[in-house]
Amino acid sequence: MRKLGIIGGMSWVSTATYYDQINRIVQKRAAPMASAPLLIESLDFCQLYALHEERDWQRAASVLIDSARRLEGAGAQALIIGANSMHRLYDDVAASVDIPILHIAEYVGLAMKRAGKTNAALLGTRNVMTESFYRKRLVAHGINLCRPI
Repeated sequence: MRKLGIIGGMSWVSTATYYDQINRIVQKRAAPMASAPLLIESLDFCQLYALHEERDWQRAASVLIDSARRLEGAGAQALIIGANSMHRLYDDVAASVDIPILHIAEYVGLAMKRAGKTNAALLGTRNVMTESFYRKRLVAHGINLCRPI
């Protein structure tokens, strides 16, 4: 198994969910006593909360890029960003490291396609629901999304 790095802390509850689910999948696939080789950096959510202006997002990008580089330097062979809204910064973070970063919307789209689902309502933070960074990846998998209200 490759060592996965998680940029977490946005919120810690989400990070705990990722940790739990990843390990449950590993146990099903490998062995009941198996654990996933993970590196987790839990960021201070106070630094990443209430991002409204472009300069706020640039500051957040810097925080996530620094985290991605630290995880890569510590031996992570792939990364995930443990928050849907922070995938707005995916391209910037991915360009800053030499290891793959898994985009959650890609895998949501693939799972929906495999399940034969073609229609969905996207619920989340304002930027997840209204900006294109998440929506376009789902649409690319043939998913029709309801327009946000």
